[in-house]
Formats: sequence, structure tokens, C-alpha cells
Amino acid sequence: MKAWNDQPGTSAPLGATVSAAGVNFSVFSKDASHVMLNAYWEPLTFEIPLDESGESLSWRRCIDTAAAAPDDIHRFAAAPAAPGSRCLAQPRSLVLLAARLPAGHDRAGAACSTGR
Repeated sequence: MKAWNDQPGTSAPLGATVSAAGVNFSVFSKDASHVMLNAYWEPLTFEIPLDESGESLSWRRCIDTAAAAPDDIHRFAAAPAAPGSRCLAQPRSLVLLAARLPAGHDRAGAACSTGR
């Protein structure tokens, strides 16, 4: 199994997408979690995953290490919505989005991608 894939827009093992611009991966749990890690020195825009049928989930921004306290970490119920299909991650930051999954939802079907 290849542990690193340097082709932009192609998935590495376990759904991670790696490019020179950043890393994007999902942590699969009872509900949906999506982590965006920007190690670059400029802001990067990441695509927010869709469900297996191509529909948008109701993502919430639970952690954003670039935000000032107390806006950097939120409980799910109080987290601001992450509307749209893209999310901006500030330089050298981590953003964690979470979404409640409907009953019978296939978590493994979520897509991961990165963009600039």
C-alpha cells in the first residue's frame, strides 16, 4: 500500500488527499467528521465532502485553530454552520467540521478533496 500520493486531487489511503498545497482527510466516527489541515503559509480553500449520493450534509465548524478564543472551539449544537461546498483554512491552522448523519447513511461514501 502506498502511504503518500503526490498527485494533486488524487486520494491517498484511508481517504486522505495530499498535495504540495496541503492535506485533507476525514475521520470516520458515529457522525461525520472532516478535518482540514493547512500547513501552508497562505490561506487554502478546501472542498467540503458530499454524501455518497452527492448531497450536501449540514456541516458545522466545531474547531478552527485560526479563530480567537472563545470562537476557536464549539460544541456541535453551538457551532456555526459551514455553508457552501468550500471552506477556507487560514495559514498553519486546523479546521474540524462535523455533521449528524441520517439513519442508514453510509459514512464510507463521503468524498475528500483539496484545492487551492
